Amino acid sequence: MTVGVVVFARLDSRRLPGKVLAPVAGRPLLGRVLDRLRRVRAADALIVATSDRPGDDAIAAYAEGEGIDVFRGAGDDVLGRARACADAFGLDALVRVSGDSPFIDPDLVDAAIRVHRDEGPDLTTNVFPRTYPQGVSVEVIAADALARIAAAVNDGDDREHVTRYLYRHPDDIRIRNLSADGPPAFDVRLTVDTAEDLARADWIAARAPGDPADLTLDQVIDLARRWHAGNAGARPRVVASIAARMNATRLPGKVLADVGGVPALTRLVRRLRRARRIDAMVLATTDDAADDVLADWARREDVPCYRGDAVDVLGRVVAAQRMMGAEVAVRVNADTPLIDPALVDRAVGVFTVGVCDVVTTTRPHSYPQGVDVEVVRLADLEQVADTVTDPAVREHVTLHFYEHHDRYDVLALTAPVRLRAPDLRLQVDYAEDLELVRQIYARLEPAHGDDFGIAHILELLKQEPALRDINRHRSEKAVR
Repeated sequence: MTVGVVVFARLDSRRLPGKVLAPVAGRPLLGRVLDRLRRVRAADALIVATSDRPGDDAIAAYAEGEGIDVFRGAGDDVLGRARACADAFGLDALVRVSGDSPFIDPDLVDAAIRVHRDEGPDLTTNVFPRTYPQGVSVEVIAADALARIAAAVNDGDDREHVTRYLYRHPDDIRIRNLSADGPPAFDVRLTVDTAEDLARADWIAARAPGDPADLTLDQVIDLARRWHAGNAGARPRVVASIAARMNATRLPGKVLADVGGVPALTRLVRRLRRARRIDAMVLATTDDAADDVLADWARREDVPCYRGDAVDVLGRVVAAQRMMGAEVAVRVNADTPLIDPALVDRAVGVFTVGVCDVVTTTRPHSYPQGVDVEVVRLADLEQVADTVTDPAVREHVTLHFYEHHDRYDVLALTAPVRLRAPDLRLQVDYAEDLELVRQIYARLEPAHGDDFGIAHILELLKQEPALRDINRHRSEKAVR
C-alpha cells in the first residue's frame, strides 16, 4: 500500500489571508508543518497540494524550495484536488493534513498509517469523536473511497471539506476512529485561523529547547495551556453553547429540519463559525435516546457535544461550557439558523470591554427575533446554577439576570435604524417559521452561500413583502 501525506494549503484563507507563509518563530508556518511531517516514518511520500491559481504560486515555489513534491489543482474543488493528487502520485491512501497545523504530531500520523495498513478501512481518523487538540487532525483516506465520494458529491461545502461526506454516511463507509490514550485535550487549540492563533504558535515554537519540530504533543499541549493562562487576562476564552433537543413542543425535530438540503442546525453552525470572536462552540443536548441523533450529528460536524438532563437546561449548558474550558459563555438558540455572525462578534466585543454583566439582543428586541445572542461570564452563570432552583430559570438559562437588575448590569444592544425589525420572526418555532427560513435561503444562498446577514434579509423582505405574511400571525409565548 502506497501512502502519501498531503498538506493542503492556500493563501486566500477567509479569516487570516497569507497565514501559511506567515512567520512562526522565524520560519514560515508551512515550513513548521513540513519540519514535523519529515519525521513521519510510515509514509511513502510527502506532498503539498495547492491550487492552480496564480495567487498560490508562492506556496508552490516555497514547497519546491524545501525539496517537497507539489501538486496543483482546482482552487474551489478541494475534494477534486485530493483525488487528482492521489491519482497523480499513484497513492493507495492519502493522509490529509491542513497547512495551518504547525504542531501536527508525526507519531500520531505514523500510528494512523499503521492502523490503516493493518485494518484497511475507508477512513482512519482522530477527528470524530475529537479527543485530541484542534490542529493535530489526521485523516487517512483510501484512494478508492476518495474516488467514490468525488463522483457522488456535488455540494460545494462537502467538496471543500473533503471528508465531511464520509462522516455523514457511517453506514456506507468503514471508519476507524483513533482516540487519545490519556485525558481528552479537545479544548486545546493548536490550529492557526486567526492572528491570535498565530501569536500562540509563535510563542510555543519560540520556547522549544531545541528544534520546535522535536516537541512532543504533550509538551506542545502544556505550552499551549501556559500561553492561555498567561494571556487569560487580556482575552478570555469565549465559547458558544447551543442547547438543542429533538422533542420540541411546537415543532418536533425542527433543529434538524431540512433547509435547502442542509439541516437547520448545520446552517446555524456554519454561520457561527464565521464569528471571529468565538473560540469554540459546543452542543448541549440531552441524554434521552431521542437525542442520539443529535449526538451523531455533532460527531459528523466536528462539534463537541455534552449530554445531560433534559429538563435542567441551565445545568446542562453550564456543564457543557465547563467541559470546554470557557470563561465567557455565549448563549445561542438552536432554532436560529439565520443568526448573524457580525452581531455575535458585536455582542462579544461589547461584553469584553467589561462594563456590564450581560450583553443581550433580546430584552428588549430591536433586531429581528431569531438572531438572538446573549453573553455572560461563566462564573455568573455557574453561581445561578448552584443557587437557583426556580424551574423557569432552570429552563430558560438567563432569565435570572433579567429579573434581578439590582444585582446585574444588563446591556441591551440596540439595532441601528437600518437593521431595526423587532416584530420580524426569523426563529423556527412553527411550520410557518420554517417555511419563511427556507424561502430566505432559497433566494439568498445562490448569491451569498451562508454568508448573508440581517441587512440582506431585510432588503429581500423589502423587495418581496409577501414573504413576511408567511408567519406574521405567529407570536412568541411569554416565559412566565
